[in-house]
Amino acid sequence: MKKCPSCKHAVSTKAETCPSCGHPLKKKKRKSGCASTLLMLLILGGFVFYVMMNDDSPEAQHLDKQIDYKITSQRYIRDQLRAPSTAKFPLNAQVYERKGFWIVESYVEAQNGFGAIIRTYYAVAIEQGENSRHIVASEMSEYPIGLASLKLPAPVTPQEPDPVPVKKTEPYLDLTTKDGSTARLKPLEIAGDQLIVEMLDGKITQINFKDLDIASQSLVRRALNL
Repeated sequence: MKKCPSCKHAVSTKAETCPSCGHPLKKKKRKSGCASTLLMLLILGGFVFYVMMNDDSPEAQHLDKQIDYKITSQRYIRDQLRAPSTAKFPLNAQVYERKGFWIVESYVEAQNGFGAIIRTYYAVAIEQGENSRHIVASEMSEYPIGLASLKLPAPVTPQEPDPVPVKKTEPYLDLTTKDGSTARLKPLEIAGDQLIVEMLDGKITQINFKDLDIASQSLVRRALNL
């Protein structure tokens, strides 16, 4: 038995309320919602992760590129420091594309040669190849750096291959007369007994077709498809 804190009547220790005044004697235990809240957070986090990993939109791909180029620039800048292990980079950086290169602008805080922490601004230009990327220009300063400070290489324009020379067929024939004289001529046509020919200097003349020996006459007929 115990006394009711409100009316002071004796009540059973098992009673939840006082039979005289109705005062509650036992506090109801509230069920904790931590487990259900944690479960909801896990489900929500898993959904967000799934969406991010399967997002193939141009915006998501562009964001992935920016992150990759920022990490590439940080690795390069860290190697230029006197105390690379002390380097601290900000979360945000300017990453953009200009003149065929990716530009990263940011700063790093690290120890100098005297052990003091100083802030150094930098700008890095990255060229993306088919299967690799490399640094083409960089600048570091105690003051903020812009794109104008970077000496970007001129973009390489593919050169057209030299045209393959077309081999011209030789229209001139070495024609020999019956008396043994030889001349290099281009047969044009046969008019009666006369053979119209072009000389090496481009002049047009004619010779007696029958003055040529048998072999030269055959060459002329084949050249003129006679």
